[in-house]
Amino acid sequence: MRVALNAFLLIYAATCMCVAQEQVAPKTGHPGISDTKIDEYGNIPWRDEKRRLGWLVNQMESASGSIIYLNFYDGRNGCAGEARRRAARAKNYLIRVRDVRPERLNWKYGGHREELTVEAWVLPPPEQAPSATPTVDPREAKLRACGRSGRRKRA
Repeated sequence: MRVALNAFLLIYAATCMCVAQEQVAPKTGHPGISDTKIDEYGNIPWRDEKRRLGWLVNQMESASGSIIYLNFYDGRNGCAGEARRRAARAKNYLIRVRDVRPERLNWKYGGHREELTVEAWVLPPPEQAPSATPTVDPREAKLRACGRSGRRKRA
């Protein structure tokens, strides 16, 4: 009796998971591709950012023909041009190291948010690129010149 009950619960749980996955099915009409943002991160170390970008490549490759969309935002305070430098670094990494074709990568500068932010989507090609959603008026941003690399000197 106990074995039968365990088997029933296992089958029931698997069925519930399948139904739950169908209920959150992608709205894009393409299997495996969601039209919602799949990642967002801030000022993280480059090694961690590379892991996240690699995960995006895996998501893109699992949904044939999809495109990676990245929106980069400068923070309210920080280094002038930091988001654009990070965008260029991410683009170079994805194209040169991860072999992403340039036509499968779309990035844009989104303005300013409270903190430096990167938003990421993996969408099918007919989808419109996600809109930028800045939260800080550029006149309120207090950016400073940090030098060419944007790196802070170590104490």
